[in-house]
Amino acid sequence: MLKVSLLGLGLLAGSLFAQDSVISNTQTNNYHLAVVSKDNLKVGENQLKIDTKYKAANYNGMDVNLTLYTPDNKELHYNHISSGEYFKADLPSKGEYRYSVKFSSSVGAVSHNTMGSFSL
Repeated sequence: MLKVSLLGLGLLAGSLFAQDSVISNTQTNNYHLAVVSKDNLKVGENQLKIDTKYKAANYNGMDVNLTLYTPDNKELHYNHISSGEYFKADLPSKGEYRYSVKFSSSVGAVSHNTMGSFSL
């Protein structure tokens, strides 16, 4: 019984300290965007999300289009992803990745663009 309790306590503590890793931040007007990785970045499939804030308040759920530029200048397009939700992104090699994010706060509203980079 004691072993089961300690195991449960260890799992609880591990989940409390598990955090996403912000790999890049960018800002345009009053919008702040963060590219977040669920785990450490690696070559291959990764779980990423775009967190958005407007004037310091969380503003997730926006339709976001992300273009990743690989170290060898190939374009990877991730269209119509919802900000604040994880999506699968394939990072084919190590090096410097650049990205462009296009988003709009609502249908018919002005589109915003921002750019940034991160290293793998």
